[in-house]
Amino acid sequence: MAITYLWSKSCFKNQLAMNANRKEWILRPERELRILVKGDNRVITVKLLQGNAELFGVELAPRKEYNIRDQNAAIFTWYGCTLETVTTGDLSPESIYEAETTPMMPYMNIHQQLEARRDVALANGDHGPHVLIVGPQDHGKTTLARVLTGYAARLDRNPIYVDLDVSAGIGGVPGTISALPVEKANLNVEVIDCE
Repeated sequence: MAITYLWSKSCFKNQLAMNANRKEWILRPERELRILVKGDNRVITVKLLQGNAELFGVELAPRKEYNIRDQNAAIFTWYGCTLETVTTGDLSPESIYEAETTPMMPYMNIHQQLEARRDVALANGDHGPHVLIVGPQDHGKTTLARVLTGYAARLDRNPIYVDLDVSAGIGGVPGTISALPVEKANLNVEVIDCE
């Protein structure tokens, strides 16, 4: 009987610790939840409870847990959603926050312009547009590339994601340049390095 009591007390403590790291976020339309995770033992688990949301242009599945580790991410919603986060490891409160401003409107405008050019190229029997994204470190180049690739694949286009940043190793082994064809059938958040 004493062993059962100790086990129950331990489970209760673990449950209290888990609830202390759990938070529900209600995002209004056209807002995003920004997540900053750096370090080996730090993980933020995100679950979509209600509504629609996307990460890097890829829709999140309802009630599925996504583990985000050692990267920056922004979960965006066009129409509003409810998300649940659970933090593991030593994370500061600033690691997760709702952003009132988001670059998604300009990203969508770029996507629409590229889509119009793809349609013209298809009608003329040409290849679609090529995009080169350049800029300073930590200014969203990789995020923009992932979002544009995700949106194109969701429309049954077959974009090729070329990673010229040898330090990132997004598409292959770090220290290499890689080119990845992206198709709608294999498009999911895990493919884009979320876990």
